[in-house]
Formats: sequence, structure tokens, C-alpha cells
Amino acid sequence: MRGKIVRGCVWGALLLGCLLLSWHCAETLDDLYPSVSVRLETPLTQAQAGMLEDTSCTVTCWWEEEGVAETEYASCSALAMRYCGTLGDIRRLTFVEGTEPGALQEQEGLVSSALAQSLWGSTNVVGQTFSWNGEIWTVSAVFEGDDCALCLPSETAAGAVCLELTGGTVENDPVGAVSDFLALTGLDGGAGTVYGPQMGTLLRLLNWVPLAICGIWCLWALKQRFPIRRLALRRGLFWGLVLLAAVLVPIGMGRLPGWLTPPRWSDFGFWCRLWTSAGERLEEWFQVVPLTKDVSAKQMLLCWAVGWGGSLLCWSECRYLATGPLDTGRLNRE
Repeated sequence: MRGKIVRGCVWGALLLGCLLLSWHCAETLDDLYPSVSVRLETPLTQAQAGMLEDTSCTVTCWWEEEGVAETEYASCSALAMRYCGTLGDIRRLTFVEGTEPGALQEQEGLVSSALAQSLWGSTNVVGQTFSWNGEIWTVSAVFEGDDCALCLPSETAAGAVCLELTGGTVENDPVGAVSDFLALTGLDGGAGTVYGPQMGTLLRLLNWVPLAICGIWCLWALKQRFPIRRLALRRGLFWGLVLLAAVLVPIGMGRLPGWLTPPRWSDFGFWCRLWTSAGERLEEWFQVVPLTKDVSAKQMLLCWAVGWGGSLLCWSECRYLATGPLDTGRLNRE
């Protein structure tokens, strides 16, 4: 009996760890992909960059470039993300020191904690200057990062190969919004589109599946252990649960984005088309030429799959320890 309790505690701890891992990975994926990302075959020209202001959605442009960051003390090879627009639409960063440079602050950039340690031996480097590809920059903030990286604002979007779309109809109809955007601007989005926010939403919804299974089983186990014999009490509990569901279901549906809500609830084919479309978007994501944050996102997706699958396995073991194997012989005798 004691060994069974110990095994149950171990599997319960593993279940909690797997649940926390899956939720952490989904939240991290949200931070990596706060916006729908359109990847271009060729870099933006100055004329094309001017056309982006006429669209109904907000566009943040960015690209990556390699170089060497230098100070009077040291130098280090790094990867810079040059951006024109709102940095938070590209990736949500956790700041160790300082803040994102404002619109009126010129030649101020952000460095990762790893790069700050490599160049200055400390993360308390706000206000320090460094050279990047012949330009002098001032550190406005240090963000968490294990790789030597920078985020440097640009006055122009010319040269960008990635466009982050927010606002307009992007939230409720991302696929249609991207099609309209490309048709209006005439840009070639043949390099692919990453529907990151929608991917994060699906992962968060799937994270509720193990919790729902555990909750339903616990309620069933309580009912078996403490049966309610009075008819009036059973009816009161039943109608109480119905009332609770009637209150919570509309609230939950109201929090869903438009692309997850069918136009008519009688359209049962909507859910089949939704999963087919999700599979196509996922396949398109894997075909996109990966940038730095794409590699990190795929690692998070793999960790999420391990955590989500592990939570189901751990729940199965916990249930087995609590109830034992199914006695098929007794069922046959009955």
C-alpha cells in the first residue's frame, strides 16, 4: 500500500510538471509570434514600403542581418533584427535593464543579456555605446537572451523581408486579411505566412483537454465514493450544473476569436474545415525558410507535444493506481 502511494505521488508530480510544461510552451509561442507574419520572396523597395501606409492593418517590417558588435573592450559576432514599426508586434521581450527606445530616440538599440556579458561583462550597460557595421549605437535596454543578438530600429522599411500584421480584420479572419493585404499592395508573399497567434490559441485550447479529462474523472470518482441517495438533492445538483454551464458557455464562446466561431451553429462542416485549414497552415509554417525565432518556436512546439502527451500518459497511470485494472472477468460473469 505504501509503495502504491509513493508511485501515485510520483506520477502526480510528473502530471503537474507536464501540464506546466505544456502551458509554458504555449505562452512562449505567443511571445514569439504576437502577430501574423508574412514572408516576402524579395526585400521591400522604398516605393513598396510607402504603399504599406494605405492598408487597413498596422504593419511592422523587419529583417535579420549578421555583423560584429564592437566596443573599446571587446568584439563579438551577433545577429541583429532591424525593424521599422513596433517591436512588440515582432516579438515580446523580457527586459533586464532599460526600456524600448521611443520614436524620437535615434541610434538607440537593444542588446541581449548574452551580448552584454560578452562586450562589457555585465548587464548594467544602459547608456553604453557600441559599433555595429560601422555605425555607433547607444544601448537603451538589455533583454533576456542566451544568444548574442541585437534589436536595432530603422527609419525605413526598405530591405525588409518580414511583415507583421495587426489590427483590421487580422484577428477575426487572418487568412482573408492576408489575402486582401497582398492583393492591395501587390507584394509577393510566396515565401509563406506564419499564423502564430492562431497556433498559440489552438495550443492553449488543447491544453484544457487533459485538465478536463482529469476533472471529469475526479467528479465521477467522487460520485462513486460518496453516492447521493436523496432524489431531491440529485436533481438540485443536476440543475445547478446545467445553470453553471448555461452561464459559462456563452462567456467562453465570447472570448473566442472570430475565426474559431462558425457563422451558423448548424454548419457542422465548419469544424472539419477548421482542422483541415489548421493542418495546411502548419505545413506551410514548416516550409517557410526559418529565421531565428522560427527555430525557437519549433523547439517550443516539440516541448509542448512532449508535455501534452506526457500529461495524458501520467493521468492514465494515476487513474490506474487509483482504481486498479479493469476486471473483465467480473464483467463477463455479470
